[in-house]
Amino acid sequence: MVLSSDIPVNFVELATQTEGFSAADLTDLVTRAFHQLVIRALSNLSTKVCGSSLCTKEVFKKYQNSPLELTHQDFVVAQADFIPLSLRNVRLEKSNVSWSDIGGTDSVFLYICEIEEN
Repeated sequence: MVLSSDIPVNFVELATQTEGFSAADLTDLVTRAFHQLVIRALSNLSTKVCGSSLCTKEVFKKYQNSPLELTHQDFVVAQADFIPLSLRNVRLEKSNVSWSDIGGTDSVFLYICEIEEN
């Protein structure tokens, strides 16, 4: 397995998306990315080489030594529905409360706005 030179893995973007992940989380993510690579490679092999007919052992042997290239897209697909260990069994909720719903907070709101501007 090698990293793709055509579509390089964007490690900076990957690092920002996995901030706070433990070593076990990163290991799981790389494993999932590798599984996506294998799924993609087998899918490409069966559609491009074999078409709709069944492949013979000779066809698979011919292409089995071709290098597998891990792409950024493999990591993107691997991150879908991935939950880090620290967040498993934790319910996260997003609040729908806005500043207008809270009364008497005008001075606090202005203070926070001033801090953000500086």
